[in-house]
Amino acid sequence: MKKGEFASIIVYMLIIAVAVVFSLTVLTTHFKESNFTSSWTYILFCLGAIITGVISFAILLEVGHVLGAKAGNYNILSIAIFRFHIYKEDNKWKIGFKKYDGLTGETKILPKDKKSNPSAYLLLGSLLTALLAIGFFIIFYTNNVKGNTPKQLDKAYFFLTAALTIFICLIYNILPITFDVNTDGQGLKMVSNPKNKIAFNEMLRVQHEIDNGNKNVEIDTFTEITNFTAELNMSKVYILLNQKKYDEADKILDLVLNNKDSVSYKVYLRSLAMKIYNKIVTSSLEDAKEYIDKNVDINLRKDFSYDASLMCIRTYVLIEGLVDNSKYECLYVLKNLNKAYKAVPKNRRDCEAEMFNTAINMVHKVHPKWELNNYLIEQKTE
Repeated sequence: MKKGEFASIIVYMLIIAVAVVFSLTVLTTHFKESNFTSSWTYILFCLGAIITGVISFAILLEVGHVLGAKAGNYNILSIAIFRFHIYKEDNKWKIGFKKYDGLTGETKILPKDKKSNPSAYLLLGSLLTALLAIGFFIIFYTNNVKGNTPKQLDKAYFFLTAALTIFICLIYNILPITFDVNTDGQGLKMVSNPKNKIAFNEMLRVQHEIDNGNKNVEIDTFTEITNFTAELNMSKVYILLNQKKYDEADKILDLVLNNKDSVSYKVYLRSLAMKIYNKIVTSSLEDAKEYIDKNVDINLRKDFSYDASLMCIRTYVLIEGLVDNSKYECLYVLKNLNKAYKAVPKNRRDCEAEMFNTAINMVHKVHPKWELNNYLIEQKTE
């Protein structure tokens, strides 16, 4: 299990634990003193409070994103609250229903220049929702007074439940942990490194170009290496590999490999896997075997097999198929193929599929009886 996935599970478990304890203690006690005679109507009362909290959080979070983006010198491209979408097209604002990448919504922005500062965009939404939660708690406190009527107490606990819901959403959004959706906490952690602020703006620009159909978008290459700038550089690598410019791609990969201490081991390992793949597929079979024997020791072999990314899988297949001649190891790592391919960003899938199929075909040519060609990824034809 990946470190980020483990951390996410811990957070989910804590959220569930808080909800269960709150329900079994605070809400159970209140139910006995409330104006509700049926447990079903009380459950609906609680659901109404939760929904109020979630909707209030979603709206105010995106309001904060919009205000923060304006303060940081960005253009607003679209605003999503759940699937409700307000977006700009042909210089006109339109309304529709679309998917989004976020907890309860997403505000897409575009920097006006390289000096645009994302800090307010990433922070203001959380500050506003925190103030909202405090406001709801104040309403609870002022209505939870001894001697008040059951209706007043019901109002108090409605806002307490809504406040707790907002607080839980806020914690999820602000923690600097990698979840399955983008959060402000991830972004704040990223831009806390000054090197990443310009890269963050470059990512927004590149994504905007890709969303508008520009498959050959020009991407700046960053020489100051962090995990984030390495990921942006990798986008440039994919463009070069699409054009079969292996030498130019290797120069960018070397920026990461020569700054190993500036990135996580995962980023380093995947960059190394890309470079090894490039060397193997551009060499003769004999030279490829010699290169692997010289540069890929037993520890690297293990690490490639453990990393469930397509770039490591195809490199490991080449190593085991061309040098170690292990059908078992090839099949072992290929069991993660579908999951790894789904994890590839859509704009990289065509390139990844072509590279993976090239690796499979090289091994199949040497070991046709292994029938690894059954694992070829179907590619779209223009």
